[in-house]
Amino acid sequence: MTSATRIFGTMMTVMALACLMPAAVSQADELIDQSNSFVGNYGPMLYGPADNEFFVQTFVPTKPKLRGVRLNLGDVSSGGEFAVGIFNQVGHIPTGSTLGSIEVNTSTINDNQLTDEEFIFGAPISVSPGTRYAIQISQVSGPRFRPYMSSSDTYADGTFARKQAGAWEVTAGGSAQDMAFQTLWIPEPATLGLMTLGGLMLLRRSRRA
Repeated sequence: MTSATRIFGTMMTVMALACLMPAAVSQADELIDQSNSFVGNYGPMLYGPADNEFFVQTFVPTKPKLRGVRLNLGDVSSGGEFAVGIFNQVGHIPTGSTLGSIEVNTSTINDNQLTDEEFIFGAPISVSPGTRYAIQISQVSGPRFRPYMSSSDTYADGTFARKQAGAWEVTAGGSAQDMAFQTLWIPEPATLGLMTLGGLMLLRRSRRA
């Protein structure tokens, strides 16, 4: 095999790996980081935005990129919108501006039960593994919905909280509960620069051979 043939083969390998990167990232969107299964009953009802109510579930990620969340909601009435956002938190209460959010029209949701519905953010949210964050659900407009809840403290790294009538209530101790949820993550892809560098090193070895 000539040096030119080896060089050409190496270049084609590098280009093929680069083309596979977007597909690999796309397939990673479904990877689950944190999860708490439904093991209980319906939680409290959120009736409308005028009530100034919020539902919150705190969690601790182990991955640096949050792609979205899955939630179980029930009694969803059509004709409105609600928002799902990620926040920093203090004492399980959201603080500061949203790190990322998505608004969902309730007309697209089953009005009896929503199981493992994905809410994918417009862009992955950078988070710090080992740091606690809050998933906040709020109504933008329209009627009611409520989350599925565990019947006990089934998720060790967070808890359910609710804002009602301007005051926060955090479930804790023997009365602690958690929402049914999953967080979805996306891995950091191998950068094209590193792949190119590897290809150049192979080319250099080919020239020496």
